[in-house]
Amino acid sequence: MKCSTLKCGLALALMMVAMLVMMLATPATGGEKSKDEQAAADAYKKAYELILSKEYKKAYKEFEKFMEDYHDSRWYDDARYWHCYSVMESTKKLDQAFDCYMEFIESHPDSKWREDAEMNAVILAKKLAKTDPKYKKYLVDLHDEEEEVLTRALIMALVERGDENTILELLDETDDPEIRRWLVYALDDCDTPACMERLIEIAKTDPDAEVRRHAIYTLSEFDDEEKVIKLMVDIIKTEKDTDIRRHALYIIAESDDPAVVDVLIDIALTEDDTDMARAAAYGLAETDDPRATQALERLVKESKDIDVKRAALYALVEREDISILGTLEEIALSADDTDLRRAAVWAIAEMDDEPAAADALVKIFRSSKDREVQKAALYGLVEHDDEEISKEFLKEAALNADDEELGRAAMYALADLIEDDEVALVLEVYEKSPYHEVRRAALHVILDVGGDEALPAIEKVLKSEPDSDLRVAALWALEDADDEDEAVKILIDVAKNDPSTRVRRTAIQVLGEIDTDEAHDALLEILKDRSKKKDKDKD
Repeated sequence: MKCSTLKCGLALALMMVAMLVMMLATPATGGEKSKDEQAAADAYKKAYELILSKEYKKAYKEFEKFMEDYHDSRWYDDARYWHCYSVMESTKKLDQAFDCYMEFIESHPDSKWREDAEMNAVILAKKLAKTDPKYKKYLVDLHDEEEEVLTRALIMALVERGDENTILELLDETDDPEIRRWLVYALDDCDTPACMERLIEIAKTDPDAEVRRHAIYTLSEFDDEEKVIKLMVDIIKTEKDTDIRRHALYIIAESDDPAVVDVLIDIALTEDDTDMARAAAYGLAETDDPRATQALERLVKESKDIDVKRAALYALVEREDISILGTLEEIALSADDTDLRRAAVWAIAEMDDEPAAADALVKIFRSSKDREVQKAALYGLVEHDDEEISKEFLKEAALNADDEELGRAAMYALADLIEDDEVALVLEVYEKSPYHEVRRAALHVILDVGGDEALPAIEKVLKSEPDSDLRVAALWALEDADDEDEAVKILIDVAKNDPSTRVRRTAIQVLGEIDTDEAHDALLEILKDRSKKKDKDKD
């Protein structure tokens, strides 16, 4: 299976993983990172991981948000470059990607990414020039700027003419690494055995790491060739340049060759380089081989690096294999890292059409001692198709939780499933829960649900609830009642008889907001009653 030049450009991403990790791990001068700097680091890392996992549309949005929030960050130009890259990969609108790179080059002339941006811009222009003359002009203008760019343009001209043999001859004649790099890159579209063999030789033996790296980029066009796969495996095992090893890993991860699974499994389970292990985990997510599932399960259990564990967990989820449910349940209940436990719960929740997944969430809620994991299990149940079972369990969880926080979480999870005719279910929690905050949450759910069933429930609350704050909240819910006549009757009773002055005053205020003759007459009636009472008190 061949990939385009632009797609193969993703290999560039792996080159920077080690640099990224070092950057994010390097403390700020004078002590620990500031909160803003750490937040920027976390945001950049989150967006960059989307590039690694080829989720370009998400990466585009995350880098766009990063640039808005962290304009002064030291990673701003890095983010802007990858933002352009994600434009190129997510939209396939080459003109937009070209414009993005040109703006980047103008704004960041000293960036370490400038050369890569120029390279991609030239490639895009070459493709766009076939249908739009202005890009031909751009290429021509480049020729006049400097000798290096002229060399690149000449090479491109040779490629356009399909003069592969000339390029191969030039590779024999020059030792200049810069020119050799561009010559290799110019072989992007070649598809002959001679071209492949020469690129394999360069990838193995060229003294310049950059030239070897570019040969590997171009060989990704041949990623369905047995010789290329074998070469990449050898490079992973023997190459000293860690960036090149990562590029080779990316290429074999794209292959459908079953033998590649063994290599990815070995790297994922034994590689000391965290980023190599993570990249292997993501590669395993794409294969149909059942051994990949077993390897990822081992990795998420056995790896000593939390980032590798997470990568393996997300890769497992991507496989959408119900057989991993037991592993996810085990992680949710016993993993050392809280975030990993919660991630396992949400992975189970995403299996929203699997009854066994709902059973697992119930078990996790009952067995876990981690409040955050328990809450995640509650909200995960909301995602499942069998709402009746979920409603009943969430009601019981709200009633029987062993602390107020968990009971309230169950109540608000239940709120997402309740219909207008199910107020009685929530009223039961309101009446029986031993926790004030759970009862308050239940009341708010009743008020939010509304409907014909809510009025009797609200009236019951107003007559029996000792907390005046809750009675006030219930009164304001009557303002939008469908049955205005019944709401007015309830408000009159409260305005006349509630022991709290504040509650009685609220009832009068709510009556004033109801625009009916009955509400108007009720206010006059209350006023007359108060006048009579005042006169009687004087006597």
